[in-house]
Amino acid sequence: MKKIPTARQLAAWGALLLVASGCQTEVPTWGREVWGRDQGGQEVIPLGSALSEIVLDPRRPYLYLADFDANQVYFVSRTTRQLERQVVVGPRPSDLNISMDGTRLYAALSGGTEIAVVDLDRQEQLPSIPLSFSPAYLVAGRPPYLYSTSVLEFWKGFTSYGQTYLLDAQARTQTQLPQVGLLEIDPPRRRLYVATHRQVLQYRIGLADGQVELEGEADTEGPVLELQLSADGSRLYTISAGYFATPEMIVTHSLIDSRKNTEVDMVEVFGTDPLIKVGELYTGAFPRAVAHGGDYLVVAAADSAGPSLGAGFAIRYDPLTLKPLETYRLVGAPSGCAAVDSSTGLFYVAVENPYDLRERFGDRQDLQVVPLGRSASSQAAVPVERQPQTFVPTDNLPPSVPAVADSAVEFAGRSQVLVPAGSFIMGSTEGSAAEAPAHLVALEAYYIDQYEVTVGQYRACVEEGACEEPVDASLCNWQGAVGDNHPINCIRWAQAQAYCEWAGLRLPTEAEWEKAARGADGRTYPWGEDFDRDKANYADNGFMQRTRPVGSYPDGRSPYGAYDLAGNVYEWVADWYEPNYYPTSPSSDPQGPDSGSQRVLRGGSWWFEPHQMRSFHREPYHPADTDIDIGFRCARSADQ
Repeated sequence: MKKIPTARQLAAWGALLLVASGCQTEVPTWGREVWGRDQGGQEVIPLGSALSEIVLDPRRPYLYLADFDANQVYFVSRTTRQLERQVVVGPRPSDLNISMDGTRLYAALSGGTEIAVVDLDRQEQLPSIPLSFSPAYLVAGRPPYLYSTSVLEFWKGFTSYGQTYLLDAQARTQTQLPQVGLLEIDPPRRRLYVATHRQVLQYRIGLADGQVELEGEADTEGPVLELQLSADGSRLYTISAGYFATPEMIVTHSLIDSRKNTEVDMVEVFGTDPLIKVGELYTGAFPRAVAHGGDYLVVAAADSAGPSLGAGFAIRYDPLTLKPLETYRLVGAPSGCAAVDSSTGLFYVAVENPYDLRERFGDRQDLQVVPLGRSASSQAAVPVERQPQTFVPTDNLPPSVPAVADSAVEFAGRSQVLVPAGSFIMGSTEGSAAEAPAHLVALEAYYIDQYEVTVGQYRACVEEGACEEPVDASLCNWQGAVGDNHPINCIRWAQAQAYCEWAGLRLPTEAEWEKAARGADGRTYPWGEDFDRDKANYADNGFMQRTRPVGSYPDGRSPYGAYDLAGNVYEWVADWYEPNYYPTSPSSDPQGPDSGSQRVLRGGSWWFEPHQMRSFHREPYHPADTDIDIGFRCARSADQ
């Protein structure tokens, strides 16, 4: 996760040289001009910085890098792969995290008592968040909440002193939480992870107040040096020190530094549903950083535990089987900061560049760009015969619940569309391991609601006493200033099930929902292969805009005529969630696992990005919980 470079003591002559030059010189400092050789064709972005963290912006073509010594954040273009902007944020930025809405970058300033805030659209610093402690690590939850760990103190036997705080960025308040350590967060599933001495703790985050409750825990082989959550939240990775590691091996400046450890030889892999160890990644060397996005799982390792002149390498693994696939040479030892761009297959890693003259005078890293091997998603999809579309579109949307379309039927006071019997491609190899593999599934004919269940429809069930009122929160449509034609939100799984039963229907299965969304031709979105911002209510169409009336995006309807299967609100389905269910699921009418701890949400919402809008994206969620962007629709068999 977020590790801080060691500040090596400078020799007297080196220090004088740096002072005299001010770290700026026209004399070449790296590559062929200095050493008569280059990086052997390897791409390196020369920063010469003490890099403490790398964050990839999923909404903009940028990487953000924290320079621990220069008190800056760098904006590196993922398009040109050049440094484009530097923003001075304050003393010792040790950790970075992007806000859930993607508008702000937070930087923990371990050399002070505040969190710096950068507006990512304007690339300018905003007023910082004052604290009563020096922050070391931080993560951003649902606004206005942040979580931050203070700098750490380790005594004999790894007795730790420090605090973890829940921060309200709006009210400027802080509340102490249990345990202290490295942090990761999964806001969509409302989970916070804290890595302590020899444990990883999983907390459930409260919807209303951001408070946490312990949900799971797992032991590690030794003190955790790195903590990394996969992009889809299904896997958690730790780099764990050897059993006999001492605090001196891994702590510097009250921050954890993986490079100081001399006993590491593996990465531990944990599933998150539930939190349990599922495997280990052996490199045969000294792993320093882990990055996981889409089909790409990469570990960067050093050949030796010595100083920066040692070489390094990266290994790409299969995220599902954990088997090594390819190895890549690095120009030097990795420093502990890495990120992978699943859309381009590029791996970014901070390396101590032995070809850089500045490396002799301080703790300096450059950014290496590693093109990874072909993703499984680029392989040919399973061929399937295209079935004819049955929907005849209508363009006029009424002010309340839309009328029944020409190809739809009315049932129980609602419009439903027919999904014919036949096979379709379920799942994909281009996303997370939980979405793989792409496989053929056969279903009998069924009907599914053309629109998400609305506030007005749900109110009728409440008035008859068959349904509970949804939770009352500021962004919930139940008591909000929206019309009855908006989708009902803040719904728990049991409430969705109860409503469908009251209407003489049921929740669709995962397979039924996915076929209704993507049709029989294996498309990625309900309307086709390419994402179109004008066809769904999602974050970039105006974050915090909340829901839109159902059916507001007629051009985004599915092949069978169902609306809002991408965006607006996430939708509950009937199945329990199991990340490894697909490889063994039935090929005909799968019903999901027999039991589990979480149910499945589908379709993305107005809060999230296009990645969540993909028709095969699976989102696990605790059935007793809900949120401001969770609703549902119902289904029934064709012969009902």
